Amino acid sequence: MPVWEETKAKKRKQKKAAKQAAQEETSVNADVTSDGEMTEIDEDEVWRKELLRKLQNMNPYKFEELVVNLLRKIGIEMALTPKSGDSGIDGIGYLRTPELLTYKVVLQTKRFAKGQVTGPDISNFAGTISGNNADRGIFVTTSTYTKDAVNRSRQGANLITLINGEELIDLLFEQQMGVREKTIVVIDDQLFSEN
Repeated sequence: MPVWEETKAKKRKQKKAAKQAAQEETSVNADVTSDGEMTEIDEDEVWRKELLRKLQNMNPYKFEELVVNLLRKIGIEMALTPKSGDSGIDGIGYLRTPELLTYKVVLQTKRFAKGQVTGPDISNFAGTISGNNADRGIFVTTSTYTKDAVNRSRQGANLITLINGEELIDLLFEQQMGVREKTIVVIDDQLFSEN
């Protein structure tokens, strides 16, 4: 497993642990439904859904640019490809590991509001990786992947890293690209009641 993927996995674990701790400390807002029943609103879920909606509605070229800039921030020297005649490749770059190994990496993005990335999509991308003499591929979507797509990403000499919409949101949050956390102070009125 490349070092940057190990680092990414470690950061995800740390983020999940911090998120769970914050959820235990913070009370969740409640909303009243039309039948008078109380339902919980997860504020984390609200901003994530809104960000995913914004990503799905972005200009496709701006979305490609956003993902390329995100990969640069992570540590991959990535350049955008021309808008046409790129064989479906949205970025080409190089990843240098701490062990002084360099991998040529190609990127493909799919901004889907509906549907999943399928196995044939991944097979086509795998062919493009070979055609560009690359070592690795990164496929980023705002959607999800079918089981067939996941299986095909792990076959052959050119492994493909799949990043779905939820993982993309996590990466944007971790790198603070267009998303940042804001602390809000809430006073418990019941504790300080005047009666």
